[in-house]
Amino acid sequence: MKNRLIAHRGDMVTYPENSMMAIQSAINLGFSCIEIDIQLSKDAVPIVMHDKNLQRTVGVNKNICELTSEKIGAYFVNNTTGQENDMEMLRVPTLQAIVKMLNDYPVITL
Repeated sequence: MKNRLIAHRGDMVTYPENSMMAIQSAINLGFSCIEIDIQLSKDAVPIVMHDKNLQRTVGVNKNICELTSEKIGAYFVNNTTGQENDMEMLRVPTLQAIVKMLNDYPVITL
């Protein structure tokens, strides 16, 4: 069996965890599996976020289950890397957005 590298919440060493930037970086680094976390929004949309509350990763003391996916999608994850060249990749992503991105990488296991 071939060894597989698993990126926990993407490349969370370099970019904010569970962000599209972290996931893209993990792919670029050669990871073959990416582990993410899912929470459901108020309107039952799967949101890619580890915590139930947005305080730690977004800086907003609100619970994901109390907000619509549209409201959550307006937030950006904390960017401590100073790399802001593509802010859209730092929006709090939905599972649908991640799956759409991974369609370009059929060898990646989510």
